[in-house]
Amino acid sequence: MNLLLRFGWLVFVCLAPEAWAGLNWESKSKRVEAQSGELVVAAEYPFKNDAHEPIKIESIHCACNCIKFDLTERTYAPGEQGVLRVLFVFEERLGAQRKR
Repeated sequence: MNLLLRFGWLVFVCLAPEAWAGLNWESKSKRVEAQSGELVVAAEYPFKNDAHEPIKIESIHCACNCIKFDLTERTYAPGEQGVLRVLFVFEERLGAQRKR
């Protein structure tokens, strides 16, 4: 059985509004399907700093403890690109899961 996850505006809810102004996201929504038995599903959100100054991402938080973030750098110079990796950790959750 396939499990369906939607990572979408979750990223934008979890990032501080100040960072939105300068970061240009390639995609704001991802549809990810997990195979039965998978413990973690990932979605990647490429972005570019279109601001005229460096942007420093100081923290990323989400109310749901099932979502983890992976970001290799924290400061992005003007024109620099990065990727925010969002991980959904199933743990003992069963059935269809939807995260927006």
